Amino acid sequence: MEGGNVDDALELLEKSLEMNKAILGGDDFSNCSIYIIMAHIYLKKGMFDQAIQQLLLVKELSEAKFGKKSDTTASVFLELADAYVKKGEYEQAIEYQKEAFEIYRELDIVDSKTLGSIAIKLSEIYDQAEMLEDAIETLRMVYGVNKR
Repeated sequence: MEGGNVDDALELLEKSLEMNKAILGGDDFSNCSIYIIMAHIYLKKGMFDQAIQQLLLVKELSEAKFGKKSDTTASVFLELADAYVKKGEYEQAIEYQKEAFEIYRELDIVDSKTLGSIAIKLSEIYDQAEMLEDAIETLRMVYGVNKR
């Protein structure tokens, strides 16, 4: 995507969001898909704070509709973790990645391979944050997850 096309897409998304809010209200969960797309565009543009702001809105709406311990909210936490990694804020990324892992493990709705992948990503974030002991401990946890 060229710069102009990305900016045009953002402008159209903002207009779509305004219309959606006017019709359904600002707290309607259907706004989340628009926020997520906007966040992905902001991430591609290197506009990390704007992306995180959009994802925090999704988090708020998701928690309001489904609760903090839902698979939908956990997927938002993974999106936030990824955004914080791209921004270089590893502590925040770790918190969201850990929270998503715990939710998925408690709900027991994903297979061990998926749960292991989430834990491996957490280990990678620990490594990027130069928290090597935590990275190793997380990899040990992955071994335990995959033994299920």
